[in-house]
Amino acid sequence: MTQLKPGLIGFCLGLVVVASVASKTLAQSEAKPTAEVQSVLDRITESYGGEALLALQSVETWADRRLAWPGQGQTADFVEFVHDRHHKHFDVQDKTGSVERWIDQNGNVYHNRYVIDDAGGAIIDYFNMTVQRNDERRYYDFFNVDYRSSDLLMAYFLATEPPEIEWLGERIYRGESFDILAFEIIPDSQKIEIYVSRDSGLIKRGVMQREIGNVNLIFDSFESRSGITFASELRVYLGETLVEYASKIHMKFNNDVSSNIMVENGLKQPSPMVDQSEMTADALGNGVYQVGQEDYSLFALHDDAWMVVNGFAGLPDRLAAANSQAESDLPMSHVVLTHHHSEHIDGLDEAITLGATIVISPETEKYLRAERDDFDDLDTLVVGDGDRLGPLRFVLGSTSHASDILFVYAEPSKTLFQDGHYHAVLEQGPSRIQPSAVELHAIVSASGLGVDWLVSGHAKNAENWETFEQGIEQQDPLNKCPSGRAICSDVPPMTIHTG
Repeated sequence: MTQLKPGLIGFCLGLVVVASVASKTLAQSEAKPTAEVQSVLDRITESYGGEALLALQSVETWADRRLAWPGQGQTADFVEFVHDRHHKHFDVQDKTGSVERWIDQNGNVYHNRYVIDDAGGAIIDYFNMTVQRNDERRYYDFFNVDYRSSDLLMAYFLATEPPEIEWLGERIYRGESFDILAFEIIPDSQKIEIYVSRDSGLIKRGVMQREIGNVNLIFDSFESRSGITFASELRVYLGETLVEYASKIHMKFNNDVSSNIMVENGLKQPSPMVDQSEMTADALGNGVYQVGQEDYSLFALHDDAWMVVNGFAGLPDRLAAANSQAESDLPMSHVVLTHHHSEHIDGLDEAITLGATIVISPETEKYLRAERDDFDDLDTLVVGDGDRLGPLRFVLGSTSHASDILFVYAEPSKTLFQDGHYHAVLEQGPSRIQPSAVELHAIVSASGLGVDWLVSGHAKNAENWETFEQGIEQQDPLNKCPSGRAICSDVPPMTIHTG
């Protein structure tokens, strides 16, 4: 099935589903909350509606969010925000729900829905019209992130089935006094600290500690409807950088949402996906290998060293796998950063430690100069369209994914390595062609390269070029929403449903 781009959805607060997570049950605290915690919980319950909150049956929410991530803009100069529409339905009493998402992201279009109904879980892809089902009703596994990113859903959760909660004391934030509570919605998940106003009892801030920095959720512009209060504005910061915002969140309560949670008839099972769970080093011919685990690099032998394409983190492990497969013990001489997006340069410091020359495009040079004080001390090589380096030839393209992106042709195996445009992830048949893949085809066709195989930084498969071209011929670039569902239209779904 079509997958949301990892580099952007690793954090996406509105929709993160990990299908491989083991089944969990909510671990409610058997001990009574402390006096401090109970006092804060009582204040939250009263502020969000009191009896109306406790009697809540269902929640419907609609938002046209703007979503970005540092280093994910088209250019190195600024971060771009893309439309990320969400339409959500939760039966909070029966613990069923549906989260639908439509996003046009850097030349790729995704339309998915995630459902928990009486039969279990379902992941629907509306482009392929497929459904992947399991019989586990893991409500909070599916919707953990949706609850964390909604002050109202957190308030309902805390009021009706509070987990183990830690009171972290009182703090002053933006001139206002807050009680700080820390808890997990599911055991061993990301813990969130919430700031509960001592004056109003509203949740105005959430903080999560991540390896990449603190994630701050700011809840604002509170409204009341049907006696229930909620924040109609959400801003999300990674450190000091705004990475997501919804300026108008619409909510409706206590409607019958069962028809919106049902899984449609006529959907088919998705084709099996390639197993990418283990580190692999696949020979592509003539000293060229594709090496990785979920994220992949191209390794090409040249002058008793490896020339490597792609700067994902984990380069030492990839080097060890390549040497094991080739029965060698060779160093890494060059690492090509195909473009400046954050996940594709995570391995830069590893490449420096391994003594490699860093090969970059002009746009990536501009980005790194702005981000690193030590750039002039690095061993770098800037390449352009048509340049050659050992067995590698470079094609520099400007696409909807990045304004400067290097496509790398390994001449000995007639293999083209590309990042972020086409991912052959299915065991049987070609994967869906995205608009950005059409751009890729046009750029490579104009270069005149004799490509036999197409490989991706995000997929293990090497796709035959003829198969890829057949998929291009069948692509309808104008049909961005084949399902015709309301979320794809210019009219918000809640307007359509309101009548």
